[in-house]
Amino acid sequence: MSIQLLKYGEYLHVKGHEFVVGGSEKKQRIPFHKVNHAVISSGNSVSTTALFWLATYGIETIVLSKTGKLVSTLVPAKDYARADTRLKQYEAYFNNKGVEIAKDLVRKRIESQISLMGKNNLDPSRLENSLFQLDFEGDRVDDIRAGLQGLEGRCTQEFFKQYFKQFPDYLKIEKRYQRAAKDPLNNLLNLGYEILRRRVHTAVVSAHLDPYLGYLHSTRMYHPALVYDMLEPWRTVAEEFILNYHENLSTDSFMKKGERNFLKRDEQITFTNTLDKIIDNRRIPYNRRGNSKTTRIRTAVKEEPRKLAQYLRGKLDDHGLKFIT
Repeated sequence: MSIQLLKYGEYLHVKGHEFVVGGSEKKQRIPFHKVNHAVISSGNSVSTTALFWLATYGIETIVLSKTGKLVSTLVPAKDYARADTRLKQYEAYFNNKGVEIAKDLVRKRIESQISLMGKNNLDPSRLENSLFQLDFEGDRVDDIRAGLQGLEGRCTQEFFKQYFKQFPDYLKIEKRYQRAAKDPLNNLLNLGYEILRRRVHTAVVSAHLDPYLGYLHSTRMYHPALVYDMLEPWRTVAEEFILNYHENLSTDSFMKKGERNFLKRDEQITFTNTLDKIIDNRRIPYNRRGNSKTTRIRTAVKEEPRKLAQYLRGKLDDHGLKFIT
């Protein structure tokens, strides 16, 4: 279960062995052991006792700005315990392990796009052909990064070319923009990716990995490269969600800030809560710990960095990423 403090004036306290969530809506009491995720937005209050129990139970806890940007994660001390994992992570940047990880991330991003296109009767043939073009050669990831990013970029361009045509005229666009997007659909995608990124960030830290040292994405200040690496295969979760969810929206769902169009605050909260519930509850085919079973998206998101950490430490022959969204 997820605790969401997104509306101004909400609070999180503790009574006995339960969290107490209150605000404008009816007060909730939730046992500690039933909570797996907590989101706290600026403008709300949280008791130090609540923070203590969130950390004690290892509950994924993130703090957001008023605009929904990730500001901080509550990290239990034990999540820093495996320095050997981070040492192996740094070493892989300079050897063939980093090369293989970067290739696999691009492969899974393309495969997830192919899967979503197949579900919606789109033509994935160009993307399928691209899977045979991943044989980049290099001794370290810096040697192949540009080629991998170029291939992934071309596949994503083809994917969005068809994807955008599935929307009504008031949302339909021709190009994907990440920064300073003006249109509603690009900003919906940015919001969906941001919600997923929060989950991936906490999962990466929980696996004792350095979120700022990645392989597919280059390392630079204030850029959590490994988080963006691990996010790539999960982007279609947000893309598929928006493809279905847009039927709940209309032109009145958006407001203008300057030249940019965003969801209204109440609509944004509903959007966020709905996607979070899908992440928490939707089951997908997933190869978890040697068993071909289904599992919840949130579990798979947490499992992937753990597999990567085990691979880096030499405990697995490959780095996993065997999920289907």
